[in-house]
Amino acid sequence: MIIVTDGKEICAVCKQEKSVVLCNGCQRPLCESCRKFDIWGCGCSSGYVKVFCDDCNNDIDVNPYRATSNEV
Repeated sequence: MIIVTDGKEICAVCKQEKSVVLCNGCQRPLCESCRKFDIWGCGCSSGYVKVFCDDCNNDIDVNPYRATSNEV
């Protein structure tokens, strides 16, 4: 589930832009530029969207389904 913010907080990553969502891993506020989307499948052609900061997106314990650019 994506948690949308009211934009009153500043992005915890870049510390410049207003936040739009909270990271599904650490709950830090993220702006449009710093958010990373991933789709987690939950069977039979269905899935749901998760949003992560870069740290949580790269943490295999937080996002075990992440795609890396090095994989073929």
